[in-house]
Amino acid sequence: MLHTFIFDLDGTTVGAHRQGETLDEWRAMNTPANIMRDSMLPLAEQMRQAILDGLDVVICTSRVMSHVDRVWLNIRGLIAPTIISRDAGDDRHAGEYKLAHDCKNWRPLAAWLGALSLQLVCCGMMILTFKKL
Repeated sequence: MLHTFIFDLDGTTVGAHRQGETLDEWRAMNTPANIMRDSMLPLAEQMRQAILDGLDVVICTSRVMSHVDRVWLNIRGLIAPTIISRDAGDDRHAGEYKLAHDCKNWRPLAAWLGALSLQLVCCGMMILTFKKL
């Protein structure tokens, strides 16, 4: 039975050292140097262990994933086989992005991944569990 675990990054597994009231302010602070200053939050260790155990781990983030983001994840053993991230031209608020792009589509996503169960971890909390009958 394939179980899929979906992790958010910022505020869930990654402590990002970039603040901003707007998406434009966040993007201005999203430099390679600032990305490399990010820290692992406690849940990151569970994500890393799930990856090491060969479980189906997916990252779902409203970040626009850069090469530096992927390097940061890889150095820490947090690179997941599937990463769902924001397109560069998408200017929606993070919550709006996730609701419109992802949360409405968890069942099709589970089917696409071939998952028999799917768990979504966001903001450090389990917010959705799906299991095929």
